[in-house]
Order: sequence, then C-alpha cells, then structure tokens
Amino acid sequence: MHRALCLVVLGFSIGLTGCGAGAGGQRSLVVIPSTDSPVPATSNSGIEVIAFGTRVDTSSPSLRYDRKPLPSAGIVINRAADNAFVVRGATGSDGRIRFALDPGEYAVIPQNTTAGSDTFQAVSETVSVSRGSFVAAQIEYESVQFGARF
Repeated sequence: MHRALCLVVLGFSIGLTGCGAGAGGQRSLVVIPSTDSPVPATSNSGIEVIAFGTRVDTSSPSLRYDRKPLPSAGIVINRAADNAFVVRGATGSDGRIRFALDPGEYAVIPQNTTAGSDTFQAVSETVSVSRGSFVAAQIEYESVQFGARF
C-alpha cells in the first residue's frame, strides 16, 4: 500500500522522483550536486543524470564537434534486476535531472530526442545507488543527423 501511494503522490511531480529498488549490474560513478532540478529530491539517495549532446559542426571548413548540455532529453529509470519501470523525466535547461530512489541497481535508459533538425541517441547504463548519496550518470548523446542548433 505504501509503495502504491508513493507512486501516486510522486506521479504529480512529473515523474522526477520515484520509489523502487532492485538488484543487478554494477557501475561506480562520482557524486555531484544538482544545479537545475525542477523538483527537489525528497530522498537522500538516487541518481542525477547529466546529458550532453554532441553533433558535428559543418559550418566551418574543418570538421568540429559541438558538445553541449542537452535540455529536454527524456530519461527512463528501470530496476536492473527485472527491467520493471520505476520513473521517467526530462532534463532541465542545464541537461540535468535528479531522481530520488531507494538504494539498489537501476538501468538509466536515455530516450531518443530531437534538437533542431538532429536526432540524438545514447546507450543505457546500469548504476548502483547507495544509501545517503546521489550517483552521477553522465549520458553522452550523439547526433545521427547534421545541423542541429540547441
């Protein structure tokens, strides 16, 4: 009952916080503070996603890569053990989003996103959340088309 109630209440915060735990893969990452979290975390542990978008800049004669924080990137969090959905959200203007989660193993699943005329894709990661800290998951999106302005 408590878990169902928690999901209903937190659902009104546009899925920026979640309730869930699991076990599975492992990855060691650094802990960082959030600068643009639309809804403050209500737990003392979870995942902070930092999304960057990289595209090829074709405006100059030489080939350059343009890497910037990627706003509005969709992120889904699933339990790693059984791939059960936990929460979803979108990054803020600084490319960050914070998910308050119980300790456990989670899959961070970036959703394809569009900026300008480019579509950006990234690969999923599995992270381990420990009690009392937020784990940083840096997601590197790459453009699959040229010419985006974001």
